[in-house]
Amino acid sequence: SPVAERQDYVGKTIRVGDKGWATMPYNGVGGVFRIRPDGTNLRSFSRGLRNPCGLCFDKNWNLFTNDNDHEGLPSAYVPGRLLHVTEGSYFSWPRGWLQSKSPDRADLLPSLNEELGRFVPVLQTYYADGYLPEKYDNNLLVARWCRRQVTRYPLEAKGSTFTAKEHVLLEGSDQARPVGVCVGRGGRVFVTICYMTQNEGSPVYRSDLVVITRKDDPDTMPFDGYDITTCDPDRLQKAIESRSWWSQNIAHQERMRRPVKSRESGKITNLGSRGIAAVARLIQIREMHENALPGNGLVMDLLKTADAFRRVPTCLLLAEEGNAAHIRSLLNSPIAALRQAGVLTAGFRLTIPPLDAKLPDDAPLAPQQKEEANIILFADEKEPIDLRKYGRVGNYTVAEHWKTLKHTAEQENLFSLLVERLGDDDDKVRLQAAHFLSLLNDPRTEPKIASVTAGVQDKRLNLLGKLEHVRPQVWMLGPVPDADGFQTVHSVETAAIDLAAKYAAAGKSFEWKLTKTSSPDRPLYNFNTLFGPSPNSSVYSLVRFDVPTAQRMQLLVGSEDGVKVWHNGKLVFTNDAVRPLQQLDDVVPLDLLAGSNDILVRVRMQSGRGGQYLHFKHLGDVKFSLPEKPDGLSLADRLKSAGTGSQPIDAKFFAVDWSEAVKTGDVARGKKLFGAESLGCAKCHAATATQPGGGGPSLADSGKRFSVAYLVESVLAPNKVISPVFKSSTIETKDGKVITGLVVSETGEKLEVLLPDTKRISINKSDIEARKLADISAMPQSVVKTTEELRDVIAYLLSNPTDSTK
Repeated sequence: SPVAERQDYVGKTIRVGDKGWATMPYNGVGGVFRIRPDGTNLRSFSRGLRNPCGLCFDKNWNLFTNDNDHEGLPSAYVPGRLLHVTEGSYFSWPRGWLQSKSPDRADLLPSLNEELGRFVPVLQTYYADGYLPEKYDNNLLVARWCRRQVTRYPLEAKGSTFTAKEHVLLEGSDQARPVGVCVGRGGRVFVTICYMTQNEGSPVYRSDLVVITRKDDPDTMPFDGYDITTCDPDRLQKAIESRSWWSQNIAHQERMRRPVKSRESGKITNLGSRGIAAVARLIQIREMHENALPGNGLVMDLLKTADAFRRVPTCLLLAEEGNAAHIRSLLNSPIAALRQAGVLTAGFRLTIPPLDAKLPDDAPLAPQQKEEANIILFADEKEPIDLRKYGRVGNYTVAEHWKTLKHTAEQENLFSLLVERLGDDDDKVRLQAAHFLSLLNDPRTEPKIASVTAGVQDKRLNLLGKLEHVRPQVWMLGPVPDADGFQTVHSVETAAIDLAAKYAAAGKSFEWKLTKTSSPDRPLYNFNTLFGPSPNSSVYSLVRFDVPTAQRMQLLVGSEDGVKVWHNGKLVFTNDAVRPLQQLDDVVPLDLLAGSNDILVRVRMQSGRGGQYLHFKHLGDVKFSLPEKPDGLSLADRLKSAGTGSQPIDAKFFAVDWSEAVKTGDVARGKKLFGAESLGCAKCHAATATQPGGGGPSLADSGKRFSVAYLVESVLAPNKVISPVFKSSTIETKDGKVITGLVVSETGEKLEVLLPDTKRISINKSDIEARKLADISAMPQSVVKTTEELRDVIAYLLSNPTDSTK
């Protein structure tokens, strides 16, 4: 690399056999490291990566890598990333992933392509050799195991970084999966292919080595070969001056390997000089901290720019080497962009631990989940290295240490400065401050963060939200007598709603009925018209909103008189008013969970001539629907009728009294089963409100939302009732393949499809012949094999687990 060496870190070494290995303390997640060819001077180059699988330079010494997505948390960490890596860059895993997923955050660096879909890269390289046609020059090449492809990405400059559209270079069929790609022999591309159905733990499989070359290339693929380790300087210089980047690159590496004296002979050009412009920018940024006072033109330009590749590293360096006065001056600037830069600087300093920080002995550190994660075994060594011999090894969150360890005066000062910015008059500044503070999970700020986030979302809903009517019908129950108004609590409010149940009040029996609007063109439900005069009574309405991802929505209620609203069994709004009926009186914000969201509305009447208007306002994909009323059969009978198809339900499930069985369920075992690989529940569903889930409906607060019978039937007979936003699609490709699964994301070019076995695949839209919705759930039938498994999983869900549930 042409980047100048830092002199402020000296790595340690350990002896293993007859070798000396460089070591360094490391406080972080996945990263890119630099080390000399002789195994010394190990240091960090970039951090915040999840699982990079390949590094390569382009012809100007720009460095690139990729990052394997997190299949288990697709709403947060899919699609994968293709990244331009600069010294000191921070890519935010696991606190963030892509700008498109978190557009309100300024701390995220962009991916070269944000439409990669599920991404399992296995090595990458760079092509600029001139042997293949011109369109292949200046391309990154990535072996994509998941899609059986080698894909290419022509680099296009954009500001200080690049963008790159995806093109297929090579595609395997059936079980042929590329697992490696490189350039050699004067510009030909070599690919290793393995034949395997899935990601086996210790695969043994047939493999091939293939070459991609020109049509007119002779069978012998002629090549001017030489021994690079022993050639004279003139031969090395000839390679450096060649048209082939591959030849230049390996010759440059050999030049750097040779003794300094031979390099300084003047016979060999320093190929690294190509990157001098990038080096100059880096040195400029590095030196800025020496005079990084407000008003310095370079610093101000870097802090205000919309170019994240200039701004974020500047803030990171200022966080590392600036002082409190610099940060405070930025936070107090009249310019919003500089205040946001101040938040970035303060947030980085407060929440990103120093790279080589030694953890205090009392700092909590969770052990690695797998023993082998503590061990390094080099291919040419007989004995493994246990990293625990050299220091503490494990995982922690910033919030855990913030809660446990004593705060320094500087930490509390930075915390206070960020809290002040929660009141900033600029939405971007407030949201950025809220993000950094949310990482600490400090009870002093959690309510403020929620308020700031909700406030910005509500502002956007007010300005840009789409207003729709709740019509043509809803489930209604009542009018139920309540002389004491809302002081009278009816049983329908205190348990999961069963549409087949009857409710007793004041000696009368009430049941749920589908009720249409009083007017065909308005969402008006006139209770006097529907029920006649009913003074001192309440009417309950039940509706459902289905969403593919968690989002905020507004329910707008006009009522005569007062109104109460529950969301998934939780009371979220009360206005005990006496008023005339008019539209849009009350705005009820709702944080919808992925999947089905049941909304219960109670309107009480004093005069008995009341009514209600129901509207909803949203920005994302929200579908109004109604839950289905059970058909009157017993649960066992319903399960039998649902299992009469090609996948009958095992008769042992019919004999269980599930209401009683669940009472004896093992909640702790149910939690383990929910997250186990064998059932795969957690790959698609969130069990708590803060889990992102994996594309399926959220099961948070199940005990408040669902009856035992509903959950049993949903697990054993998933195709009986399907939410409209979770219907599978049947996709026929042009090559005759038929794929059935849930479309969990879609761009202009690709679909991301969740298959019944919880795997995810990407499909190019250009390859699709036909596509239609199917009345099939993406959830497979017969996942649960024993009655005990089902009993314990449902017991866990009905316990309304939180993230702290043991």
